[in-house]
Amino acid sequence: MATQNNAGPKPWFRSPPIIALAIGFGIALVAANWIYSIDEPIGTDERLRTAQQQAPGKFPIDNISLNLEGSYWSGGWPLKYYNRVEHPGLPPLHSLSLGRVLLNLLAWGGIAGCLAIYVRLSYRNPMRVDGPASRSIGQVKLLDLLVLLMIIAGCFGFWRQWKQQQQFEAELGKSIIAQGGMSEVQIIAPSILKRILPQSFLSVFSRLTGATLESPANEILDQVLSVAELRSLRIGGGDYDLKKLEKLRTLPHLRELRVAGRELDGAAIAAIGSCKQLLSLNLMRTNISNEGMEAISDLPRLRSLNLVHTAVSLAKIKPPNWSRTVHDLFLPHPGRNAAIDPSLGDRICEKQVVRGWPELRSIYCIEHDESENSNCVDLEIADCPRLGKISLDIFQRFDLRLSNLGELTELTAIRPQWTSRLTAGEKTGSEISVRKLDLQNLPKLVSVQVSGKGFLGRNKTPS
Repeated sequence: MATQNNAGPKPWFRSPPIIALAIGFGIALVAANWIYSIDEPIGTDERLRTAQQQAPGKFPIDNISLNLEGSYWSGGWPLKYYNRVEHPGLPPLHSLSLGRVLLNLLAWGGIAGCLAIYVRLSYRNPMRVDGPASRSIGQVKLLDLLVLLMIIAGCFGFWRQWKQQQQFEAELGKSIIAQGGMSEVQIIAPSILKRILPQSFLSVFSRLTGATLESPANEILDQVLSVAELRSLRIGGGDYDLKKLEKLRTLPHLRELRVAGRELDGAAIAAIGSCKQLLSLNLMRTNISNEGMEAISDLPRLRSLNLVHTAVSLAKIKPPNWSRTVHDLFLPHPGRNAAIDPSLGDRICEKQVVRGWPELRSIYCIEHDESENSNCVDLEIADCPRLGKISLDIFQRFDLRLSNLGELTELTAIRPQWTSRLTAGEKTGSEISVRKLDLQNLPKLVSVQVSGKGFLGRNKTPS
């Protein structure tokens, strides 16, 4: 007597091929949205830095060895929802967009729904998939062909969009160079792919990551600011629309920014201050003031700051957050709008005070244009335990007060762009020109060359 099978029909979604398809889809979902380490060198390429240091100009790159390299993570497809960056000595900085997470889930949910409909329609009997008559051969062939074409079209569209973006960035880089600027291209890919893929294939991950623009037109500036992977942006001079700088808020990877040689409005300064991930900021030759510094006071990762040729007086603003992280500081220029010192009948510049900056390594007080300036800069530097170098403009006179600088080993005079700052019949000296000098508790400073005679007569060559 035959035994009756009461197991009932087997649901279509429990078929081994369907289970395999679901597992494959799940693996693809996780792999596409996993958070990967991005092993990338960022910042200014050393060859570019060397070339710009050797070439004179109004906006030279800071003559420092700023290390912008760090550890980076990124995740999400089709939209990046997570970014994380770590640098030695700084707290991790990460951003998570729940909106992008939701959009990614909707996109992948749509793909899963389409696959479920396709599989469901591939069977005549929705309750059974194991019988010889359970599939409609003609229907399966037609539906399979349609789905296959859709998959191929989707892959081709994605590849075409990727290559179009690469072509756009390549043409943009050529336009930047044609207009006298410089561009940088790097491989932006997960570290695991860099280890397993051949170098020739990795070129498909090349992206425009840096741009140097001198007096840029609105169109090219707008195009550069639309590049999502931008790491370094340097703008010098020009009469571009300041509203373009609002796009700085959309660049999560930007680490090095120079906006120089241009009057800035409040909105532009606020856009700069929104770039919390910045490591280097150059505002040389801008109109930023003590009030404007409030908008950029909360840059918690800043390592280098250039305020040369600005009207900022550090003595008149409260210590900003970046005073705890800055390594290299370029002080405002010694302008000629001076106050009167009643006790000496002499004119002095706005006082500059740098006190209690725990990570500061070097200070520069320099000029790039003016010739000798006998208006004294009142410079006070104290309680900076890691400060090792102070470089002062040889064409400037100082009231200098230094105290409690345990690591200071260099106090030197420098002469940036000195040939363009001298008139016929003049030459430079080798000492720092001082009116007052007060040095206290500098155990590692062995010697310093200073002159108290002022400038008159000491730099003239014989007739």
